[in-house]
Amino acid sequence: MKIKLSLKLFFMLVMLLLGLLMAGFFSVLALNYYEQGLDRSTRQSMLEAAEVEGVKKGHPVKVLGYHIASSWQDLPPQIKEVFADTPPVGNRAFAKKLIGATFFSPPEKVYLVLKVNNQAGQLRYIAKVITRHQLPAKEKHIPHILHVAIFALASIACFLLVVIFMIRKVTKPVESLKNWAKSLNEEKLKQPLPDFQYTELNTLAEIVKASLSSVQQTLAREQQFLAHASHELRTPIAVIRTNSELLAKLQEKQGTAEKQSVVLARIERAAKTMTNLTETLLWLSRDDANLPASGQVNLAQIIEQLIGELDYLLKNKPVQLQVQTEPCIINAPEIPCRIVLTNLIRNAFQHTAAGTVSIHQVKRIIIISNSNAGKTCDSTELGFGLGLQLSQKLAKRYGWLYSDKVARGAYRVQIRF
Repeated sequence: MKIKLSLKLFFMLVMLLLGLLMAGFFSVLALNYYEQGLDRSTRQSMLEAAEVEGVKKGHPVKVLGYHIASSWQDLPPQIKEVFADTPPVGNRAFAKKLIGATFFSPPEKVYLVLKVNNQAGQLRYIAKVITRHQLPAKEKHIPHILHVAIFALASIACFLLVVIFMIRKVTKPVESLKNWAKSLNEEKLKQPLPDFQYTELNTLAEIVKASLSSVQQTLAREQQFLAHASHELRTPIAVIRTNSELLAKLQEKQGTAEKQSVVLARIERAAKTMTNLTETLLWLSRDDANLPASGQVNLAQIIEQLIGELDYLLKNKPVQLQVQTEPCIINAPEIPCRIVLTNLIRNAFQHTAAGTVSIHQVKRIIIISNSNAGKTCDSTELGFGLGLQLSQKLAKRYGWLYSDKVARGAYRVQIRF
């Protein structure tokens, strides 16, 4: 099983590694500067010692621990032995050798030698031998390298404390954002966004909320859509089933051809209704790449055809139908145009029990209104249903202007192609 790396742990490890590298680098740099500082200080003291008078060939002088000679042969034997292979060459040439030095302890002996011409132009060799017991007591017990190591460890500890504080400061609002996102529901999406301290986290929370709100709205629309679809399709399915059973019984009898024709007509009409709804759903599910090409569409002719196909919805109803059309040919996709008008006319016919249905077409504008006589206009009874929603979505898809409203006891729908 693959172990997933925590962002917090990864950040802490990276910062720890960075702290160690920086502490090591500056520790080495400090040691280097310390050593260079000692060498420069010693060279300066040796240069000052080179000005001492009374130094002659065969007669070296010892001042403050420095052996000052005018020739290499006059230096102490141990200096000549140590630097026999690497004697200083050239003016102000400086040489140093450490004997018995370790990383955590000072050397047993330090040999120093400097070759220089003093201000009078005289050649001088200045040498010095430093033993461990000549070092200050403090240096014996706590070497400089240990001071540097302690300081480096203290710096790393402080660095880690700062990193841990920073991680806690950052991860706390991140954890809050995570817990808030996990607990989101329909109720919390309506509440204002909490403050997560940082602009980036607040922006991320806004994106999460906007995305989930969009999904929630989509789900709500789909649930409403399915509820209407199941309601609308239940009626034609019931008509088909009951009339199929009735047709089977009528076939057992003789002389029922006329009744059988009526039953078959009912089944056919129910099938057409289901076909119309199914085609509408299919068109809505297609993307823009599959939209049908536009063609010549005669609006008046389509309206007359649809009224003839849907007039069964007005049979045995005290409904007055008013139709006014005029010739108008538009450039539009025929099938979506037919589906929209079918749904609008079918809704008007279906939701009018007694009253008036008016269909007016003036050029590209079609107005369909329906009202029930003696009843208060209720959008649920008169017009609202799956057909209107599908028509509205198709109109939006193709850029047709669609509007509906309840006015003066009538439900009125207007579409402009």
